[in-house]
Amino acid sequence: MDTATKDWLVVGCSIASVCASLSVPIVSNFLSTLRRNDNGRILRQEFYAAILCSAARANDRFLSAAIRQKLLRLRPDNVELSVHVDEDIGAGWIALEELGKKLQADQLICSDKVLALVSDANSKHFWRAESLFRLYGHTALDIDDLHKQAQDLVAKLKHRCRREIGLGAQR
Repeated sequence: MDTATKDWLVVGCSIASVCASLSVPIVSNFLSTLRRNDNGRILRQEFYAAILCSAARANDRFLSAAIRQKLLRLRPDNVELSVHVDEDIGAGWIALEELGKKLQADQLICSDKVLALVSDANSKHFWRAESLFRLYGHTALDIDDLHKQAQDLVAKLKHRCRREIGLGAQR
């Protein structure tokens, strides 16, 4: 397989991943309206699904940025890839900001442990990286590490949220 085909395959897979992650909130919203219940557990499940969607969207965008950055290293003359890397990282920060806003707006639904997980990840990893990105762009970041931290946050949130709603610690 030649390099051009590989590049298009990687770009196609990353676009499919982004499309899939963006469709998750729509599907989950539709399914939640089918079985609306005023039970506190159902409300908490919906809230946790929404925050997991935001965290997963950030993770997917950071993964897409990491893939595109690797492509950019192979073809440094392609300026368009650099713009897409910046867009992906910016969209990842927006998803993390949405996550923070959801947590602030619905603090009564969310447990303190979930709030602590997100604030700890923000203070240790994402805040400093976001500041570097705002000042110097994607060249100042280790995007693979950023993706790893986002993936770790999603895994911890998923584990904690499942425990909170009584589903056990399955992965």
